[in-house]
Amino acid sequence: MPDLPVSITVTYSAANRQLEVVPESFENLDVLPFTVDWTIAPGDVVAAGQVLGTWVWRTGERLDFRAPGTAGKRVTELLTNELLPDELPDDPPQILARFADD
Repeated sequence: MPDLPVSITVTYSAANRQLEVVPESFENLDVLPFTVDWTIAPGDVVAAGQVLGTWVWRTGERLDFRAPGTAGKRVTELLTNELLPDELPDDPPQILARFADD
């Protein structure tokens, strides 16, 4: 089993209303996650501190993630389940989801 990070950072871009990976979070990982198991769906309004999804590795390891700034936002679109692992550490960041203010 790979050593998993304590967290992988995602960020909410208020200007673009989207959830993005932070590429630096993946730079020193030997094994990268390959998918996201979402706990949110389009139409959901995110609560403060809510788990948005779970990173999943091919080994079966899982790691939940949250994002500051998404509380009170409505999910409009989940853009990916399957990640592009080789591109996670690179700019531009992969976009995971989009939100609306309401």
